[in-house]
Amino acid sequence: MNNEPSQNHPQAISIMSLISGIVALLCGIMSILSIPLGITAIVLGIIGINKCGGKGMAITGIITGAIGLIAGIAVPALVFLAIPSLQRNQSDIAAKNDASSAAAGVSSYMAANHGALPSEDVFNSTNFNNKYLSEVTTNLTYTLGVNCSGATGQRLYSISTALGNGKDYCVD
Repeated sequence: MNNEPSQNHPQAISIMSLISGIVALLCGIMSILSIPLGITAIVLGIIGINKCGGKGMAITGIITGAIGLIAGIAVPALVFLAIPSLQRNQSDIAAKNDASSAAAGVSSYMAANHGALPSEDVFNSTNFNNKYLSEVTTNLTYTLGVNCSGATGQRLYSISTALGNGKDYCVD
């Protein structure tokens, strides 16, 4: 007695292709499962079209298997490409927040010192950092006498930091 699926149930291979394709499609974001299932669905679908009955199910199995295979390859690739950009954005947000916190520290210093701006030496001192910039972790550049737009004056200052894209972020 021959127990091959095509002898007992002529559509069995086409059904297996369809099921493998659907599961591959559903597992598209988990490439560990979707890639082999997609390949299995495609191979079984081709066999089902050529040797067995159930052409519609075989074709559907090939299509869903191909989509699952493509998703299994594309989703991890997209994630791999997106992670550095997300990390850079997070770093840039932290740098911008630190620059804003430093500007608030300068304002607090001015309020405590009768409106006087801190000198560059005072701004870079441990005492100033401990008192006004305790939460700041980014490397900042404080420039006295020039604001972010380039205007000069005794009551002007700017605080800048480099962002991940190579551009400077400036607060005054």
